[in-house]
Amino acid sequence: MSYKVFFGEGLGPYIKSQRIKLNLSQMEVSRQLGFSAQFYGLIEKGKVGCPKKKLALLVDVLQLDKEKVIRIILNALKSQLEKLLFSKKNSKINNWNFRRVNNREQSSYGAHTA
Repeated sequence: MSYKVFFGEGLGPYIKSQRIKLNLSQMEVSRQLGFSAQFYGLIEKGKVGCPKKKLALLVDVLQLDKEKVIRIILNALKSQLEKLLFSKKNSKINNWNFRRVNNREQSSYGAHTA
């Protein structure tokens, strides 16, 4: 399984603006990264993530500010985790799991006191 670094829409505009500043085409950048121009275009649009192994190369090719890239990725991950953990849909699941674990702990405590 190939893991992707997914950064949502935040990094895409930054990548695109930096590519344009450097007067590079999507084709030129995609060739340096070993991607198709279509795939690279999807990265710029924030539709897909960049393969983890290529992120450092992307930063070098486009001369991206590493600290800014880190901030963008961390903000995207934080947002994804907040949606996962705090969505109403998942709160029912989390409450059910909590009750299940809590009941198990109580029954195991009861076994020790007997």
